[in-house]
Amino acid sequence: MSKRRKKVADFELLQRRVAEAHWRWKVWKQLFVPDPGVPNDAAQRLALMNSVAPALFAMMHRVLFADVILCLCKLADPKDSRVRGGIRDNLTIKAARQRAAARLTSREQRVIDRRIAALDKTIMPFKLWRDRSVAHDDHLTALGLASLPRLAGKKVERVLELVREVMVRLDPNSKTVDYSYDDSIALGDGTSLLDALRCAERYRKKCLAQGRRPPSLP
Repeated sequence: MSKRRKKVADFELLQRRVAEAHWRWKVWKQLFVPDPGVPNDAAQRLALMNSVAPALFAMMHRVLFADVILCLCKLADPKDSRVRGGIRDNLTIKAARQRAAARLTSREQRVIDRRIAALDKTIMPFKLWRDRSVAHDDHLTALGLASLPRLAGKKVERVLELVREVMVRLDPNSKTVDYSYDDSIALGDGTSLLDALRCAERYRKKCLAQGRRPPSLP
């Protein structure tokens, strides 16, 4: 495999990582962010999840969000890491920036570097979460004696926005191909799960109204 083909393969893999981060955030929002256009949607979602598997959905709320944090932090990590035995390359935006340097103009490099600097600043609270709560269990944080910054959905959206801006500018095919990171679809997602649960709940209520035992009840 030639050097050029290896670089393209590296970037394509990074594109998939970015798309995966968008996909996981999309599923989290589908499950846990109420639709402002639906009256009482928040209360209805909570009641639905509590009626089916409250412990499972509480765990999914934490685990999926932590997974998104981890995905974003990995994308914004340094281009390499010092480990026992030497230095190992990372699959990150900064590594892609370094590999693309030869084909970028000075102006393009400056613009990308400003976006990466903004990403570094915005990702700081996420990395604090990763280091003290997701990847490690900081003692003081676990005891509640040290607090972590609040990670609102808007901050996640801002990190994803900066990541997309850098990736588009680094994409060697951006002039001919529009790679969409935030329109990922699949046969089953958070909306599909909620629709299935609502259908099951309607059937359960129908059975109870008719004096029949729903299949889910012992």
